[in-house]
Amino acid sequence: MDLAPQPIRLAEAGDRTDDGLVYIELARVGRHRSRDGGSEVEITAEMLRSMVENHARVLAEGWSGRDASGPRGVPIKLDPEHAAAEGKTSDPKRKLARGYIQRVEMSADGSTLLGAVRWTEEGRQLAQGFSLSIEARTGLGSKSKDEEWPGYTLTGAVLTDSPMIPGLAIAASERPPTPEPLMPELMLSEDTRAALSLGAQPTADEVRAAVLRLSDERDALKTERDATKLALAEVEKQRDAHAAKLEELRLAEEQRTITAAIEAGRITKAESDDWRKVVGAGGLALAERVYPEGRCKVQLSEQGSTGTDGAAVEVTAESVAAEISAKSEELRNGGMDWSTAARESRRLVLADPHKAEIFTAIPAEG
Repeated sequence: MDLAPQPIRLAEAGDRTDDGLVYIELARVGRHRSRDGGSEVEITAEMLRSMVENHARVLAEGWSGRDASGPRGVPIKLDPEHAAAEGKTSDPKRKLARGYIQRVEMSADGSTLLGAVRWTEEGRQLAQGFSLSIEARTGLGSKSKDEEWPGYTLTGAVLTDSPMIPGLAIAASERPPTPEPLMPELMLSEDTRAALSLGAQPTADEVRAAVLRLSDERDALKTERDATKLALAEVEKQRDAHAAKLEELRLAEEQRTITAAIEAGRITKAESDDWRKVVGAGGLALAERVYPEGRCKVQLSEQGSTGTDGAAVEVTAESVAAEISAKSEELRNGGMDWSTAARESRRLVLADPHKAEIFTAIPAEG
């Protein structure tokens, strides 16, 4: 059975212990209706005393672990809408402890259950505006021995805006009957209030709720950004794979044309780079005009060259110059600029050692 939670007093208004703990009110004896106005819950002094006794057993077994000061005690978490208790949220931020109930005692008149709390810095600030709901269960027992403890065991608590018994929230927390605006030194600028969708004098509760909402929106945007990054990385990976495939196909096609040109006698294997340059400058059609089929099958003799029909062809300086001129014109017609065509035609024709020897033997004028 879960006890109906109770709100707390302001943390700073509670009594303090010598070791820095703050006493707060956990529950009161009496009959209370649940926050939905439905079933009535009765809390008795006997139930509260069993929580005191069983809390000592919880500490002895270290259910929530230990730190430098000893057993941590029962954790206090943040759950403004009380959604976790109803199984409506899995937000990991709701699982963080904002403090620990380290000692549990009865008040002097036996009507109230008090808890000595060690707050985190964030918990100390949150406790100024939230109420506290506790959870106590029956049927629990030792985790190290096979025994069940009598009565109720305090198992947790949450800071919430929606306590199980809303009728006690103001009186028990010593809040004024009207919302308390922020202190003047904490007033927000008009732009900030507009960004947070707040009025002219927002309360601490309203500011806190707006900040929590923005925090959730930020986390959602971060998740969306990370997903976008992953998708973009996948697209870039596919793009690079396609680019690599296209380059592979281009190189294969280039090699095919070179092989075909060599087999057709247009170029020698040593002229492969020259073929690539001409194809790159003017395309395959220009390269085939520059390097006609059967070109490399013409055999040169020391006196001249022999045509494909076996007839001797005399090579002179004039014929070489004419060949350079014709080749230059052919390259220009293919799209090369004048200076590049002149330089490339000379290089191509004079690649024949015999023609180069005859051409360079022309005496200089003057």
